[in-house]
Amino acid sequence: LGAHFKYKGKHELVAKKYKQIFIENGIAFPEHHPKFSPKKGISGANWEILSRNHEFLTQQYHRWYPQHKKIIPRDLVLSPLTMKHWYYGDGCLCYVYHRVETINLATHCFSFDDIDFLQELLLCTGISDSRKSRDRSQYAITIRKTQLPAFFNYIGNCDFECYDYKFIMDNRPLYNLHKNCC
Repeated sequence: LGAHFKYKGKHELVAKKYKQIFIENGIAFPEHHPKFSPKKGISGANWEILSRNHEFLTQQYHRWYPQHKKIIPRDLVLSPLTMKHWYYGDGCLCYVYHRVETINLATHCFSFDDIDFLQELLLCTGISDSRKSRDRSQYAITIRKTQLPAFFNYIGNCDFECYDYKFIMDNRPLYNLHKNCC
């Protein structure tokens, strides 16, 4: 059994960047990737990349999905890059009356113990005021407005123009936005 990397999203440049990072680390992709998938439906059209199976990816699969159930590995390091990509993929600014009040980080598939562990990791980064918030029948991590400067200082600038909207608060950029076209 081997594992591969799969990205499916709306932004060609993001797909190409992920492919470049993996190729630089010895993970191969078919020549025709990224490819555009004009599928109709809920998710609409997407760019997709799919790597070939690789030993490192297989190790990561077993680290994150022991017994095929997703967990937070206890050796996880919540680096600025890790947190930035978590925010890109599963984070959002939450508005009340057109003003940003919080950031939500999705943790819906994780256990309470895993969410508590992630909150401890956030504390180690200097983000001291996070809490579990209920989102339907599951929970997310909410970072309160007072901690937004610490959060954005930790993760740094936006790397992709297509994610700039996640770095704008009250109609103004939070920090200098590094622009790449998506």
